Amino acid sequence: MERRLVVAILLMILVAVVPSLFLKSPRRPVAHVDSTQAVPAEPAAVPEQPAPRPVAAATGRQAPPRVPLAPAETVEIATPLSRYTLSSTGARVQQAQFGAYRMYGARRGPPVDLLRPGDALLAHEVVLGRDTIRFDSVAFTVDRQADGATFRGRAGDVALTLSYTLHPGSDYVLDVAGELGGLGGQGALVRVGLGGGFANTEADSVGNYRSYGAVGRLTEPKGLAFSKLALGDTATLDGPFDWVAVKSKYFIGALLSPDSTKPAFGGLVMTGGPRIGRFATQAATWATLPVGPDARFRYRVYLGPQEFHQLRTLGREFDRASPYGWKFSFIVMPVSVWITELLLWMHQTLSLAYGWVLVLFGIAVRLLLWPLNQKAMRSSVAMQAVQPLMKDIQTRYKDDPQR
Repeated sequence: MERRLVVAILLMILVAVVPSLFLKSPRRPVAHVDSTQAVPAEPAAVPEQPAPRPVAAATGRQAPPRVPLAPAETVEIATPLSRYTLSSTGARVQQAQFGAYRMYGARRGPPVDLLRPGDALLAHEVVLGRDTIRFDSVAFTVDRQADGATFRGRAGDVALTLSYTLHPGSDYVLDVAGELGGLGGQGALVRVGLGGGFANTEADSVGNYRSYGAVGRLTEPKGLAFSKLALGDTATLDGPFDWVAVKSKYFIGALLSPDSTKPAFGGLVMTGGPRIGRFATQAATWATLPVGPDARFRYRVYLGPQEFHQLRTLGREFDRASPYGWKFSFIVMPVSVWITELLLWMHQTLSLAYGWVLVLFGIAVRLLLWPLNQKAMRSSVAMQAVQPLMKDIQTRYKDDPQR
């Protein structure tokens, strides 16, 4: 019986592994930036924003009145796995699409687009004393580069520059650099919008909304679920933080300090939004970023799936943005990370589908535990053989249990 089982396991391994040796993974295309001429976007119904307060108190110069903005100009930055659309309205991300993933799990459906229309992802505001300059109230021009785009605008005497560049070696990371000209050597505070939560991409919307939340990390990740905020309530996560993020069930958008030893973000401010039952579908989230006398700031943006290898590559415990294991996560997560790395290694090395990887992993575990299982089975069989004798003794001496 044992010999037949071993032969069957070996045959299954041969059937699963041998075909993969003759299959090669397709080569991935090279990342590119769409350099086509930008076309003015449709005159979308953008809600009228209140005019920014004058910056005279902070700069000593009179700010001009707000002028109507020209139609938005867009530019696309693409990698083999992602496509980001940047808009001159606010110099922010307007769309984030991922061709490897489909909305609601449909194989032939449209690719995932994480952003809701009009969402404030990577919207910027500059706080100068009591005054605020909102980037969405500034007319920006766009300069295209081979691997990104630079936006330039002016609010009174303050020159605003913001550039986005593809990060080498990553499909989901952008480098962001900004400069505030005309501040006269004084510092400022920049507020960076993380949006109100991603568009729902799952058929199980409630399960997706349950995972909505914000998280920041200095030495240990700490977060707050959107469902903890009532409509209109405001909550903060006090930093400093090395990275800050908002997340859904399977996707995450994060701002990371350019230097992991120098946390750049002061904290997170969240305001509760609409709800479905016990779960919030939105919560406006902003990160604070102090700017020094040089009037320059930099950070990185990860916007994509919570894929283990992608998050692990960034380091800084970024893969722990969505902890699991509840109160025993300090035990569960190290073991699960080891198992995940093993499964991914098998998937890449053997070029097998994840289903076959799980089958092989189960067989391997079974083989490793074979000696223990055999010992337990022998002990069980021995106990079964003794049971009739024990029952006979109990029956024979039921009147004299001591004997």
